[in-house]
This record gives sequence, structure tokens and C-alpha cells, in this order.
Amino acid sequence: MRAAFPGVTFSVRCGRRDGKGPAPYQITITWTGGPTRTAVATLAAPLLATYGTSEERRARSISVTTGGRTHNGAPTVAAIHLHRH
Repeated sequence: MRAAFPGVTFSVRCGRRDGKGPAPYQITITWTGGPTRTAVATLAAPLLATYGTSEERRARSISVTTGGRTHNGAPTVAAIHLHRH
């Protein structure tokens, strides 16, 4: 997001919604001003692990580059919450 929206500060938090049990992992992204919710959602969408109905769930392999290193794998995020202030 830093590369796509320079100068905008994002807060990205990971955690479980209910804090216990096998609840799916979720990400909350918060920012002030800058890009629209749709623009951020477009960048964050590949992190979602589920596509379609619960019977069709399957993770798509993704690559993420941070600090010059590329990490490959299947995402485990069940929901992404976006909050623009």
C-alpha cells in the first residue's frame, strides 16, 4: 500500500474477531484521507483465503514483497475490515 499510495499512513492489525476458538483470522486496515475504500479494497482483496460459498473455499497462492524479499504462500485471512477516517 505504501508504494501505491505514497504519503498515506496505514494501520494494519491482524487478529481473531472473537479472541478465542477456531475463529477465522481477520485484518483491519485503517487510514486517514488519501485513497478511497474501493482503491484499498482492490489491493487487499488477494489476501482473502476464501472465494465463493463455503463449499467452494480454496486459497489462491500469492506473492508478497516486503523489504526486498518475496514471500509466497496461500493466505489464511477470512475477512478484511476497512476503516477510512
